[in-house]
Amino acid sequence: MGGFLLNRYDKEERIMNAFQMLKSNEIGLIPRNLKTAKVCTSIYNARKWKWWIDTSAKNQLPPDFYNDKLKLMMDVMRIDDHAYVDENGRVINRHNERESKLVKELISKNEMFKEIAERGHLFITPDSGLRGYQDHNYDFYVNNFKRIIEKHIKKIEIYKENHPGFKVIFFVFDESSPYVKCFDEKRPKYVGERIYAEPHKWWLDYNMLNIIENSNIDYLVWMCPYKIFKAEVELHFPSAIIYDVKKINYNECIKYDNKDMQSLEL
Repeated sequence: MGGFLLNRYDKEERIMNAFQMLKSNEIGLIPRNLKTAKVCTSIYNARKWKWWIDTSAKNQLPPDFYNDKLKLMMDVMRIDDHAYVDENGRVINRHNERESKLVKELISKNEMFKEIAERGHLFITPDSGLRGYQDHNYDFYVNNFKRIIEKHIKKIEIYKENHPGFKVIFFVFDESSPYVKCFDEKRPKYVGERIYAEPHKWWLDYNMLNIIENSNIDYLVWMCPYKIFKAEVELHFPSAIIYDVKKINYNECIKYDNKDMQSLEL
């Protein structure tokens, strides 16, 4: 991507750097086989990462990265639970709009912030002016996952023309908040309130994984860095999962009911 970047993760290289900074025990494989392990190592290991060529700039042929040695190519995409498509077909994201506005305001007051932002070292958590369900919800989340994945699936044939015989990796950087499945009608109203619920096992969510079930995607890397929550019992959830798409057992996935799902970001 060229030009001035207002958001830290507008640049694909920074997303990959964030993945490589995860601890190895935060990354899961589905299934645990040699192929998924090899894909993981190729993008996680600093030495192996040097085999990848970055073609994410606008004047380069898609997808974003390719690896001649392993015959792999990878497209990187971002999803969240804020964006929605309005009645005119426009994608609206009040969260990102507010973040960009705040960055511009900071730069207008001090040019120092422009260099910080361009280096990817400026972190801002904006207040969109909306609350709860209006700002982010499970419906937005599932619809965004579907919209972004399907948009990129349509480009796979172009990728294959540019890199014949290469396997296709989709890297999804998921910026959504943590969710829970509520067991009653009570919903949390304030931070710190205790609720009776089950944490969302996002990596087994059929509502999203079914979108890739019959696709031409070979491997999916799904990274969720912001799903942090407190529970009565100690839980260890992954921060990223790498799937061998053709080997996923969809019968073991969970079909969540949208009306039961609640974000823990109030």
